[in-house]
Amino acid sequence: MTKKDKLMAATIIMFLLLGASALAHQPIIESPADEEATEEFGMAIKIDDATIDSQAVYGAITVPGQTDIYYFKVGKDAVIPVEALVPVRHSNERFAPAVIVVGKNIIGHAKKSPVPLPKSMGSKLISPPTTRNAIFEPFSGELLYSGNPVKINAKKGNTYYFIVYDPKDYTGDYSLAIGDRESFPAASIPSVLSRTFLIKMRLVGGWSIPWLDLLALFAMIGGIVCALGSVMVVSLEAWRGRKSEEWANAAMMTIKATASVMWLGFLIATLGALVLYRDSAFTGVGFLQFIIAIIIAINSAYMWFVIRPRMDTHGARPFRLPLAVSLIISYVSWWMETFLLVWYLLVTR
Repeated sequence: MTKKDKLMAATIIMFLLLGASALAHQPIIESPADEEATEEFGMAIKIDDATIDSQAVYGAITVPGQTDIYYFKVGKDAVIPVEALVPVRHSNERFAPAVIVVGKNIIGHAKKSPVPLPKSMGSKLISPPTTRNAIFEPFSGELLYSGNPVKINAKKGNTYYFIVYDPKDYTGDYSLAIGDRESFPAASIPSVLSRTFLIKMRLVGGWSIPWLDLLALFAMIGGIVCALGSVMVVSLEAWRGRKSEEWANAAMMTIKATASVMWLGFLIATLGALVLYRDSAFTGVGFLQFIIAIIIAINSAYMWFVIRPRMDTHGARPFRLPLAVSLIISYVSWWMETFLLVWYLLVTR
């Protein structure tokens, strides 16, 4: 690695570390495996004392009606702010979690709670804001909808519980910020990078990953890329050969060279589509893509098994028009397949 490369790598790492320090919350990735039994609420997740180092818990409500409960025992008297923030993304558009803080010295009792509250403790409801403003979080590099920050008077020796839920039963991911924005102890570079990756990939809170759909979609996109790429290369060569016999022959050679890539892409995309649309049985957008796939198969077979042998025998010049029409049909069809896949993902799925 050259000195310039080392300097660039060091600059990126320092940016990440400085960003983490600017946030000044200890990052915690919620995992259902971290839950343990408590006397008051049953299963809950223990976090570090937020009066010593402020905490940012990255979690998720994955099913309607779910509650996430966190707790810690206070080591010193402190006034700590509590706020539930939500990453700005389409899936979180309606997700606005509330937080109930429970503790012995908390004044009052929350009237509505998704779980029974102990009578020996007070509780305070932190409702989500009616209007949300986006703020930038340096640690993860994410835009977050701000919550309603409320300060809690934490007393040494007391245990405080934080119940996160959505009053309207929407699902989404969140960042529960507890404590003042203090500088936290230096974290290892691998830890900072790995936690940032998990947050950006939404691998928090026990979200289930639909591996079958993911791999099917990946195969479908990869197949389209291979096929469309080969068609675009052939189209470029054919365009160059519209007035030249030499370039027309070159286009024919390109068709021979890329045919296997196009057919392989077609096969991979078809297998991916069969898995992706397994439940809908090719209704809706899947049906339209199926019709276009038939057109692509017929057109490609015509270009490969009819036009190509004749061009080999009689030369390229007499078949420039059929070749051009076939390439246009192939080009437009593959782009329509791509558009319909995007439509399926963003509109109909």
